[in-house]
Amino acid sequence: MSQDKSEADSAAAAVSSSDELVRYKEDCGLRVREQLVEIAGALTSHGVKRVRATYEGSGDSGCLEDPEYFGAENASIAPEALGELHDKVSEFFYDFIDRRHSGFGENEGGGGEFEWDLTEDGLIHEAFNYITDRDYTTYKGVQG
Repeated sequence: MSQDKSEADSAAAAVSSSDELVRYKEDCGLRVREQLVEIAGALTSHGVKRVRATYEGSGDSGCLEDPEYFGAENASIAPEALGELHDKVSEFFYDFIDRRHSGFGENEGGGGEFEWDLTEDGLIHEAFNYITDRDYTTYKGVQG
């Protein structure tokens, strides 16, 4: 089941009774919008054409793995080549996660992946949650 942005925003607001949490998510969204153009321009100036970042967690903890950067002909670009920009990109994705998929590391957990194509100006965020399900069978008596 997938949700569009407005459904996800409504669900996030409905789940939380904390005004502080709702404000925090709104602040994350503002930071993402403010930083998007700046970070995209900086990445492009370093020859980056595509960025991939994954995250996963469970048991009340989780993390974003180091983003991967790709240039012309899908050549890998080392994070060290980007200097401080690498940290800004990680923070940018953490804000996205906090805005859209906070709590991904709680209980059974979840995760996701970002695929940012700077040449097409497209960013795809796929998120998932692990779900524990039960299947019951009731037996009566001592036969079979």
